[in-house]
Amino acid sequence: MKSILFLCIVFSSAAAFGQWEQLSGPYGGGANAFVQSSKTGLIYAATPNGLYVSRDRAQSWEPKGLQGVQVTNLLVLEVGDTETLFASASNYTGLDSLYRSTDSGNSWSAVFGHIPDPFDSYENKIISLLQKGSSLYLVLDGWQGIGLGGIFRSNDLGTTWTLLAQPPDSTAITAAVISGDYIVALFDNMVWRIPDTGGTWERSVHDTLGGTAFTQVGGALQTEGDTLFAVVDSLYRSTDNGATWQ
Repeated sequence: MKSILFLCIVFSSAAAFGQWEQLSGPYGGGANAFVQSSKTGLIYAATPNGLYVSRDRAQSWEPKGLQGVQVTNLLVLEVGDTETLFASASNYTGLDSLYRSTDSGNSWSAVFGHIPDPFDSYENKIISLLQKGSSLYLVLDGWQGIGLGGIFRSNDLGTTWTLLAQPPDSTAITAAVISGDYIVALFDNMVWRIPDTGGTWERSVHDTLGGTAFTQVGGALQTEGDTLFAVVDSLYRSTDNGATWQ
């Protein structure tokens, strides 16, 4: 799976000087997420009106299933010669679902119902789909603390799920990424991490991140190579999988 960069109104970067060219994006002009298959080169876009695919490097788009629902996250899980596409979607009634396709998005099956009760409640929102090797991770935020959020892992392409970790006191998870052998997450106004095999949460160390609550509860996490970035009340960087920050 390749990482690609787009703006919400789809643009393409020019060869030099950081210039951008506006493209004819998916229907409606906006997208929640993009992902590219390294096997087929297809670019998939998650939009408020279903899934779209581009076969010509984002020059044109065509619908590819899940029409009429808001697709929020995408992930291409590549294991050996096989490729499985996952998409999380909301039907605007507060119920998030997870879908799986093994034929490049031509057909879809729902796999969210395999998550153990009570975590398949409408009070949970899917905020992230993560991958490490052949393992798939599903991050539920608990709908801002109302539901039971947590991180689940599947080793069989989403057929069955195991609860890996929950934040303490049902705190809502607002962002999560995999960095090295850890899952790094934002919750309780701070940055936390836990081994990707499960265990105990530990709080990241920084004069601001470790000792003082964020001024912004939300934020974002992003990995780039061996460096992890956190955007909360400011921009921070970690080169040791979220243990310490600068």
